[in-house]
Amino acid sequence: MDETTLKKRRVQQILTKARASLLLQAPFYGSILLRLKLGTAPCGTACTDMKRLLFDPEFVLRLEERPEELEFVMLHEALHCVLLHPVRGRGKIPLLYNLAADIVVNAEIMNMRWLEEYEVDGQQVAWRAPDGRSGHLCTAEEIYEMLLDKYRDRMEGGMNAAELSAALRSETDGAALDVHDIWQEMPAPFLSEQEWKRYIREAARIAGRDQLPPLARRILDEVDYEASINWREALQDFLRRSFERFDYTFSPADRRFAETDFLLPAFWETASEETGKLWFMADASGSVDDRTLTAVVLEIRACLEQLAGVEGRLSFFDTEVTEPLELRTADDLKDAVPEGGGGTSFYCIFEYLKECAAADLPDAVIILTDGYAQWPPEEEAMGIPVLWVLVDSQEDAPWGRSLHMDFLEVENEC
Repeated sequence: MDETTLKKRRVQQILTKARASLLLQAPFYGSILLRLKLGTAPCGTACTDMKRLLFDPEFVLRLEERPEELEFVMLHEALHCVLLHPVRGRGKIPLLYNLAADIVVNAEIMNMRWLEEYEVDGQQVAWRAPDGRSGHLCTAEEIYEMLLDKYRDRMEGGMNAAELSAALRSETDGAALDVHDIWQEMPAPFLSEQEWKRYIREAARIAGRDQLPPLARRILDEVDYEASINWREALQDFLRRSFERFDYTFSPADRRFAETDFLLPAFWETASEETGKLWFMADASGSVDDRTLTAVVLEIRACLEQLAGVEGRLSFFDTEVTEPLELRTADDLKDAVPEGGGGTSFYCIFEYLKECAAADLPDAVIILTDGYAQWPPEEEAMGIPVLWVLVDSQEDAPWGRSLHMDFLEVENEC
């Protein structure tokens, strides 16, 4: 047997052993790794395209005597896949998003293993966000925005990709652990969301819910989340009740009455008809914990999935309102970055609409909140219909339309 074949077999043995070890140590992520075909490529370190996990043979051989480092890299790649980083970064500056994604997954592994710092192949790994927080407390999108703010002026001043790469290497508390060039070459969509939901459920069943790390439990809750509101029916009823104040702007005219002297709204009788402009205002104040805020965002996602042709915006608020994120499909929510943590004011919502959106007011405002704030007078809404979605509260708002969203801890049988 020639030397090349022996070397290849040795690399395969090392990789297989590392994956088997992770299956025992971290059954959830180990099961995810079983979904990825192991292979080799001259990539310097490692990479994944959500179907394959590729390692540079020389990198693997260097880590043969330090298997825990190789396992760290395998977990790193598994987390990229579970968090859908290879597809979530589309449309963003690759160098910045790649670093943001690495910071998130490195910090998550370090938090899971109670590590304060870590080196792989003699290099400290990046794990801290630009604002000093551990990356496991952020999303890749949040860190990407921080990096964009940090380097925007220099990039606008003419900094090229090579210079940006050098700056990231010298100004980051850690080195890049893997390469992501393959992400830019992947066809879209490479794997469907439903496929990965199935993988995650199967991995959770194998591991057992009690053995899941916190991030895995949160991901599983999101995968198995079922909307508590039938948004199509709820909004249809809401709009019908708002006719007099609505001036029939939500739907095109019903063509069955085209020959008469009056027109009636059609109310989504065909999938192509639009629902109008909705502005979601999500409470991100200090009284709303992360679990509830996640449920609120998932409810908005359910609304977008249930309604065809919706034109929406999303802002978060506490005592101030964030710049709106334009929403056309549920996938747009991947760019949502909750901001808040202070007190709660409903007044700021309508002040923002008056000052910043007077020329393009929405057809309706949907406020998702726990209701812990002083209610403003109805006049503040300027005649815009308001739907209050009250989380874990049985009290109706004093005006507008109220819906109740009872958020319970998701229990899964794994």
